[in-house]
Amino acid sequence: MPFITIGIIASCFVVQVILTVIGAPGGEGSSAIDLRLRAADYVLEHPYLELSAAAERELFEGFPAPVLASLERGRAAAARYRQDPVYVAEVLAESRRDDVNPRRDLFDQLNEELERSAEGKSDAYRRAARAYTAQLPGAEARLFAHLSEIGPDGEREEQRRLDELLAGYFERAHADPFQQYGAKAGQLLSYRWVSHLFVHGGWLHLLGNMLFLWLVGFNVEDRWGRSFFTVFYLTAGGVAALTHFALAHPQVVDLPLVGASGAIAAVMGVFLMHFANTKIHVLWWSVIRFGTFEISAYLALPLWFLHQLLLAWLYQDAPTPVAHWAHAGGFAFGLGLAALFRVSGIENRFLSGRIEREDIVYEYDPGRDPEVVLAGMGEAPVPRGRDGWRPYVEALTGLRGAPVEDMRRAWHQAQGTLDRPQLSAAGHLRIARALQSAGLLPEAFDELRALFRQHGWSADTIAAALLLAEVLSAEGRVSEATAVLEKAAALPGLEPAWMERIRALRSRVASPTREPRPAL
Repeated sequence: MPFITIGIIASCFVVQVILTVIGAPGGEGSSAIDLRLRAADYVLEHPYLELSAAAERELFEGFPAPVLASLERGRAAAARYRQDPVYVAEVLAESRRDDVNPRRDLFDQLNEELERSAEGKSDAYRRAARAYTAQLPGAEARLFAHLSEIGPDGEREEQRRLDELLAGYFERAHADPFQQYGAKAGQLLSYRWVSHLFVHGGWLHLLGNMLFLWLVGFNVEDRWGRSFFTVFYLTAGGVAALTHFALAHPQVVDLPLVGASGAIAAVMGVFLMHFANTKIHVLWWSVIRFGTFEISAYLALPLWFLHQLLLAWLYQDAPTPVAHWAHAGGFAFGLGLAALFRVSGIENRFLSGRIEREDIVYEYDPGRDPEVVLAGMGEAPVPRGRDGWRPYVEALTGLRGAPVEDMRRAWHQAQGTLDRPQLSAAGHLRIARALQSAGLLPEAFDELRALFRQHGWSADTIAAALLLAEVLSAEGRVSEATAVLEKAAALPGLEPAWMERIRALRSRVASPTREPRPAL
């Protein structure tokens, strides 16, 4: 059973139910993000008001540089208003002259044009327009005139209004699960690395993500095993979030990231590598009709990936609530990692079939007679082809913990039913590994020798050569193990990773004496 995938899906649903019961953030202008931006805009419009350093960091984290620069210019002008009354009087007198003031006229014209252009635009656009307005001639005079007009009482009233906005924001932020558990730029190396994968923006967001995880997660977990799948899923979620924070629009990067879509996209990448020929049933609908069609994974998933890249590129200069870069980054990470594991042989050596072996060990009854288990292989039909090794590996794994002699006797009685000519090199190798794990080293050696006799020495059988060297070394036949490694190292076309593993194993089993090489 794919317990990890089922557990992830169940956990996400439980979290969403809790958020629904306690009241997830919602309502126009009532979320923590809305209140934060409202308070930040008020500070930008009134740069002379007091604001703690901690509150300023939280309010303006991720804001564009021009906006922050305009805030500093306004604060510098406000400081001069309080410290240099003579300069303030001169500026105000100059701005109030009855004759034509080119600087004032230029400021008024440009300011009106910027405000007119911002009508109907987003808050981010209006914020940027205000930032450039602060650079125009006459901005300082307008600030001086405003402070002179409202006086100390007016400043206190504006400060009270800012304090109310800040109190409302911090109260909402404390209760907002998106702010508490969502991933944030610069804060990912914390509990947020995991927590953001289980919080979703609503039921539709959750159902869409879990549907994709249901479709691909079971197969990948079965392929890689529960333990590694868990590590991979959590790591992929972090990698997807980092991609989002590195490449998404600055205004979006400033918001908390929630949802498991980045990690699920990584699982989709692994699924493409191993189950490319799987048929995917797609439901389509229009206003008056609907239907289904089939498409292979090797077409559907790359098209989905290219679609995410296209959307990420189209929205690179505009904010969007969908983390397309997280999807693309997660998918690329999963596909690349699966390709690396396949090319390097890591998957075949350490990952493939882990769930099956773990299930067998879990269900093993210590009181069961090992002879009955392996002898039963001769009574049941033996699968042909590539999977002919599977019943024997399962039986040997299920007998883990039984006396070695009992397993050896049962194995010798059952192996006569094994159709060796039908086995692939990988099948021989899997049986040899199972025999080695069971402590049947001579039998593992015989199986590897059969592998080389049937399939020969090649780059494809290098994993078997390494296992053979380990078996020989464990039996005390160190010089023979060294000779096998030397022969393996001489094979043409070996990748650097394999050569490094051969050198590492040779250093562990090397012997100062040399004996005749074994004939394989």
